[in-house]
Amino acid sequence: MHGMRFDHSFGLWFMARWLKPDLMIESGAFKGHSTWVLRQAMPNTRIISLTPRHPEKYLKKGPAYVDGNCTYLAGKDFIDFGSVDWEKLLMKHGISDPSKVLVFFDDHQSELKRLKQAHKAGFRHLIFEDNYDTGTGDHYSLRQICDQSHIRGVWWT
Repeated sequence: MHGMRFDHSFGLWFMARWLKPDLMIESGAFKGHSTWVLRQAMPNTRIISLTPRHPEKYLKKGPAYVDGNCTYLAGKDFIDFGSVDWEKLLMKHGISDPSKVLVFFDDHQSELKRLKQAHKAGFRHLIFEDNYDTGTGDHYSLRQICDQSHIRGVWWT
């Protein structure tokens, strides 16, 4: 409950296996399920997880996953995706080409905002899980924006 189900988990696993990124970033980890899925897909690939509350905090209340080989920017070390100095952080992890990084967004922020931030940082491989514009009323999904802008080369599930 309150997390990815089987079909989205499989989709994330499949895309990570297919892309074979040099690094994986997740924005929004909650209890660590998506971290676990990424780890199962790519056992030796580094993961950076940005999440306000560290998944270990949930271990006291029930199942959660904490990856020993993941760099967590969580709790007092939390930084929002849009505020990270990606060039510096990627270099720290030995990554010079952001186009070889997979970014997974499950942080319930605006897809368009995250798309702009990721593009500015040079990321090309993005997966969105229930990210949407916060606030009231209707919102444009990335699919609607791309369809109306005649953007092609984007896959939708």
